[in-house]
Amino acid sequence: MNPHIARIQQEMTKHHTSHVLHLILSFLTGGVWIIIWILVADEDSATMRFLENELRLAAENENYVPSLKRSSKILRFFGKLLFMFIALCFIIIILGEIVGA
Repeated sequence: MNPHIARIQQEMTKHHTSHVLHLILSFLTGGVWIIIWILVADEDSATMRFLENELRLAAENENYVPSLKRSSKILRFFGKLLFMFIALCFIIIILGEIVGA
C-alpha cells in the first residue's frame, strides 16, 4: 500500500465549498458574491477531480509520489480583487451616509 494515500485523503477533506456561507455573502452583497461562489465551487470541484486521480494513481502504483500541487493563482487573484471592490463599495456607501446625514 502506498504511504501517500492517507495524505491525499487528508487533502481531499479540505476542499469543500461552504454553500451556506456563500449564500449569506451573496445575500449581503446583493448577488455580487455569486460570481465568487461559482468560481470557488468550480475550483473545488476541479481540485477534487485532480485529487481523486492522484488517489487512483497512488492506489495502483506503490512507488507513485503525488504532487498535490494545483495552481489556482488566477482564481485567488480574482477573488482578492473582487473582495477589495466590494469592500470599497461598502466604504463608499457608509461614508456617503455619514456625510449625507
